Amino acid sequence: MLTAVTNILRERELLRPGEQPGFNITLVTEHVANVGAFAGDGASFHIKIKEGGTFPAEYENYCNASKAFPRHVPEPLGRYFRDGREVLIFRGVRHHPVSAGSVHRNTRGLTGEIVRFFEDSDKGARIAQPDEAHATSLRRIQERATDPAHAMIVGKWIVSGRLEGLPHIRQHGDLVLNNLGWTGAGLAVFDWEDFGRITLPGLDLCTLLASDARMDAGKLRAIMDGGDRRPDDCADLLDRSCPVIGLTPELFRQLIPLYLVIFLDLKRDYGKAIGQVVGRLIDDILGP
Repeated sequence: MLTAVTNILRERELLRPGEQPGFNITLVTEHVANVGAFAGDGASFHIKIKEGGTFPAEYENYCNASKAFPRHVPEPLGRYFRDGREVLIFRGVRHHPVSAGSVHRNTRGLTGEIVRFFEDSDKGARIAQPDEAHATSLRRIQERATDPAHAMIVGKWIVSGRLEGLPHIRQHGDLVLNNLGWTGAGLAVFDWEDFGRITLPGLDLCTLLASDARMDAGKLRAIMDGGDRRPDDCADLLDRSCPVIGLTPELFRQLIPLYLVIFLDLKRDYGKAIGQVVGRLIDDILGP
């Protein structure tokens, strides 16, 4: 398969004539592999190889995200099919990881970068005429929920009617620290395969805060309680981010359990491990 990848890069004139790139391969699942390709001139490419039919809308989602967030999304370079596999190619981005706790500590002015990201989402990812109400998509999540307590959380918000006045903004769907990177130009955001599957604003902010807190229930409860303006409650970040995406900080705090149930639903095809982590977190923040 690496020969096919090399040929694709040559066809796209992304390699010099006769150049053989270096590769770094990571097996994600038995169906998906991530490949880093490195050219002699310093250029790099992120390549995803997967069995045909695995997340079929992924490349389209990336392209839509690139239009909505041109400052943040690695450039999509093409989608190809070889021997029953799908090959997605993106321009590589040199970056440094964002470490846990960086959001709470506002490391390197991260609060401002996050606010700018949400400003871009309000401009580029807002849906002016949504196809369905928030309650409609939530009903499907409620039907798929395997835990009665989780289904009850969703049902409570459906009947409340409080979500129907909120805007529809296509969410990244997996905005966690592992999908962020510092570059010379600011913040890069990776892994957009779930972009647009959820349009309820605030989901991305919630998953970002949960990952920054290492999925710790106590820290999330501090954010939910709020009002003390301590570092743990992220008051400044919420004060600046929530109005941009059509929420009040108070409503966002109340919605955290719902966001986590939605996140758990999005992760249902990603393996048991992440589902167990998110499911346990929901149970812990609802516990005594």
